[in-house]
Amino acid sequence: MIELLPPAPDAVARLLLRPNRALSEAQLGLCLAALAVPVVLVAALSFAGGNVFAPPYALLVLTGAALALGRCWRQGDRCEVIAVGPRSIAVRRLPELDETFRADTWRVRLEVERITPMPRVWLGARGRRVEIGAFLGAGEREALARRLRALLDLPGEGTRPVPGAMPGAG
Repeated sequence: MIELLPPAPDAVARLLLRPNRALSEAQLGLCLAALAVPVVLVAALSFAGGNVFAPPYALLVLTGAALALGRCWRQGDRCEVIAVGPRSIAVRRLPELDETFRADTWRVRLEVERITPMPRVWLGARGRRVEIGAFLGAGEREALARRLRALLDLPGEGTRPVPGAMPGAG
């Protein structure tokens, strides 16, 4: 999901990139409960049939499923904030709050790799590259590339021309 945030004092625009989260916390609990009901019923029937290991195994399975689903659900908390200013662009990853990338806007190169069915969007400058929006879907990545290209005023797929260079030379 790509959201346009109100610009900060030092930025022209700020984009918030977040993964799409299909379930709320309450819905995740209901999903786990719906999973637990048949597991508990089968364990109870197996126990009634003489299998004394069924209840502990069911508890182990439900604990593992809850931990795995909870961990996957927590991955939805991460996001990226891209701040485009008049002179610089910065990429911050949350919840760590570390600044992953910062460069002058006129040095930034926006690349879209279409090698796989899922395109990858990269920002680069001075020999350093960082992938942005890795958790977005294919259509959202294309939209992100178009929006960043418009914000950075980049022509097409290439890089921004060097200021002062003569057009048609080279």
